[in-house]
Amino acid sequence: MIAQILEKENAEIRFETLKGQLNPHFLFNSLNVLSSLIGKDAEKAREFVDEFSMVYRYTLDVIDNQVVELSEEMSFVKAFLYLQKIRFDDAMMYDVNIDAEKLNRLVPPLALQTLLENCFKHNRASEDSPLRIKIYDDKNYIVVVK
Repeated sequence: MIAQILEKENAEIRFETLKGQLNPHFLFNSLNVLSSLIGKDAEKAREFVDEFSMVYRYTLDVIDNQVVELSEEMSFVKAFLYLQKIRFDDAMMYDVNIDAEKLNRLVPPLALQTLLENCFKHNRASEDSPLRIKIYDDKNYIVVVK
């Protein structure tokens, strides 16, 4: 009985995570950024498309996984942050510092993305007051600080 409840809750969390990643606002904002890049910087537009497709591919690939290696999650995080950096430019800065020895550890997929989404959702970002995000490891924890 408890196993069925936990399995149902896990399925709901995975569905909500996928739905959140496929958020129309994220998609709309990313397409607007891409549209503006095409005319200004074709090479950067290509890079943006590559990272954008990586974000969605990763989401679809891991949504049914219970855990992934931290190295995979960090590749995804860097692609996600790249997209946000292009969108926000000087209004957003980030620093990622994870010890290479910890990259083989297992984490829930998209857990860091949820924290990062909250950074953007609940904070203002402007050139005068940029959003600063730090991601680092502290013993057995991954820390995300805004």
